[in-house]
Amino acid sequence: MASSLTVPSTKRAQVCLTVKCYFCRNFVAAKWKCLNCKIIMCEKCKVAEHAKNLNALKHNIVDIKEDGDIHGIPCDKHGDKLCYSYCRNCEEIICKECLVNSHLEHSKADIQTIYNEKLQYFRKQFSPEVHPKAFSFIFGYFNRLDVSEKAMDITLKLKNIIGTNLSFICPILRTTNSLWISCWKDQSLNELGIGPEITNLRTYSDKKVYDMTMSNDGELLTFVADSCLYHLIDHLNIVHDFSPLFAKAVHATSSDIIVSTQDKKGAFPITEHSRRQIVILELDGKTVLNIIEFNEKNTPLFSLPNRITTNLKGDILIIDTLSMSDLGKIICLDKVKGNVKWSYRGYPNVNDARGDTSFSPFDFAVTPVGNIVVADTINSALHFLSEAGIILKCFLTLSMDIKMPCSLDIDRDEMLWIGSNGYEGQSGNAKIQVLKYSGC
Repeated sequence: MASSLTVPSTKRAQVCLTVKCYFCRNFVAAKWKCLNCKIIMCEKCKVAEHAKNLNALKHNIVDIKEDGDIHGIPCDKHGDKLCYSYCRNCEEIICKECLVNSHLEHSKADIQTIYNEKLQYFRKQFSPEVHPKAFSFIFGYFNRLDVSEKAMDITLKLKNIIGTNLSFICPILRTTNSLWISCWKDQSLNELGIGPEITNLRTYSDKKVYDMTMSNDGELLTFVADSCLYHLIDHLNIVHDFSPLFAKAVHATSSDIIVSTQDKKGAFPITEHSRRQIVILELDGKTVLNIIEFNEKNTPLFSLPNRITTNLKGDILIIDTLSMSDLGKIICLDKVKGNVKWSYRGYPNVNDARGDTSFSPFDFAVTPVGNIVVADTINSALHFLSEAGIILKCFLTLSMDIKMPCSLDIDRDEMLWIGSNGYEGQSGNAKIQVLKYSGC
């Protein structure tokens, strides 16, 4: 069975007080705050580190639960700085160094104002028992990582392993009677027959496929490393040309087709001339219904939208890649208004935003009841989120011999199909793992 990290649940949603200790930089059950130094610290560092200060005995140290001041929260990126403002664009609290480096043109707000808004919202939305000092929850550190809407016993059971001759499998698409897999590195697109035996139905060579989805009328819609959206019957036919932009991701619903695009100047660095769009098309793929690119302050909403799907409410879910190292986040976007409803940046028991285990989402899928499964590829992990973006459970998949899951799909039988990466030194050995999940 896969190793799992469960978020504790109670009958009523509760939030435990977890912030980063100023000294050890670990997410801990913070206990103390020094009103003189304006820092938060754990029990261990209060004795081992703060006591080294020559004037420590004269400092006023209080139990954080008794402190009414929300200021003095250490910056997640610059540990020696304190947060003083909130960035509405990025949905995070920032220090002055963050402001200069990344947020000068963004919309900011006073921390106290946002704190009051969020605390009131979370108490109404989840539970009046949300602790007023649960800063990691209220301000979105790793996005509401401490709360679960209800107790959920999520399990995974490996049912089948299918070998391939591909370097990795991304994307993957399960249809009623077959399975489509691709590898842009190998420039191969394959349709497999699923039955008592796995058969190869069709192979298309020299096809650098980045994403694919199934349209309402059963046609495969895909991108092949250019500006066009194609549908595949016997050969590729152009549905829509997004020139001069480059097509990245596609998802078809019962009412429209959603596409992400970017400029052709390269993914990073992002400049004032970079273009990142979500384009909503009619079902015929020709008529543009809406383009989402900027917020109400005319600031870009996305860094690099690499995957798209929708939840049961019709909101757009986006994997937004933030850097060349594949650091990323999940965004939930209101399809009509284009507003960001929530974002998810990882689970601290697995992901270190500043280290080698940063959250690296490559693909996701939505279960029939609306929960979200995310492939955290570099960390070989699967994150299970609620429809509200709340972490429910995280599985480490190496124990199931699933290395670097990079593509996901869910079929009508509630089986999770995973396309993974091949092992180093063994070319052409990527596998498809089929898992039965329950509890979500």
